[in-house]
Amino acid sequence: TDPYAKPERLTSFELGAGYVHATTRLKMNVYRMQFRDEFVYAGGLDSDGVPITTNAGQSLHEGIEIEASGRLTGDVDLSGYLAVSRDVLEQDTVLSPDGAGVTYVIDYSGNRIALFPGSTAKLAVARTFGPVRVALSARRIGTIYLDNSQNERKTPANRDVAGYVNKEVDPFTLLGAQVVADLSRAAHRKVGSLTLRLRIDNLLDAQVAQFGYSYPTDAAYTDFYSEFYPAATRSVMLGLSFGF
Repeated sequence: TDPYAKPERLTSFELGAGYVHATTRLKMNVYRMQFRDEFVYAGGLDSDGVPITTNAGQSLHEGIEIEASGRLTGDVDLSGYLAVSRDVLEQDTVLSPDGAGVTYVIDYSGNRIALFPGSTAKLAVARTFGPVRVALSARRIGTIYLDNSQNERKTPANRDVAGYVNKEVDPFTLLGAQVVADLSRAAHRKVGSLTLRLRIDNLLDAQVAQFGYSYPTDAAYTDFYSEFYPAATRSVMLGLSFGF
C-alpha cells in the first residue's frame, strides 16, 4: 500500500585527532550516527543481484577507527588499521501477511544490522630494496550476519530445525603480497616512469565465505533460504605501467 521509500534522517557526531612525528603517523576517530528510516538490508537480492533494502525505524552506528604507520629499524615500514563498530537496529519491526488474513509481527529491535562486520583490521609490512619494493599484507574481517535477525537471536528455536544453516559469515583472514619494481633507470628513461607490478591476492589460497544473503520462505519467518559467496582463490596479477 505504500511502495515509496522514506528519506533517511541522520544525526551524526564525530571526533578525530592525529599525530605526526618524522615517519610516525597516528590517527584516531570516534563516531556516533543516529538514523531514522535508514536504508538497511531487507533480505534477498533483486533481479540485478543487488541486495534489497528497506527503511528501518531507528538505527545506530557507533565505533572507533585507528590508523597508524611508522618505520622500524632496518628501513621496514609498518602500517595498520583497526575499526570496531556497534551497528544495531534500535527500533525495527516487519509486518508479514500470510495472504489468509494473518499478519505476523517480526521484531528485529536490538539486533545487529545485516552485512555490517563487527570489526575490520588491516596490517601491512613493506621494505624497499633499491628499485624494488616488497609488501606483505593481512586483512581480518569479523562476523557478518546475513539478515537482521542476527542469526535468530530472539528465536533460537528456529535454529533447531533440521537443515538449518547459520545465517552468518564467520570471521576470516586473507593475506596478500605485492612487488613493485621501478624500471625507469634500467630502461635509461630520464623523463616519465616505467613500473612493473606483481600482486598476489589470497596468498595462502584460503577457502572461506566472504559474503552471502538470506531471506525467509514463509510468512512467519521460521524457514529460510541462504547462500554464501566464497572468496576468490589465489590470484596473480602482473602489470606494466608507462608514464610520460
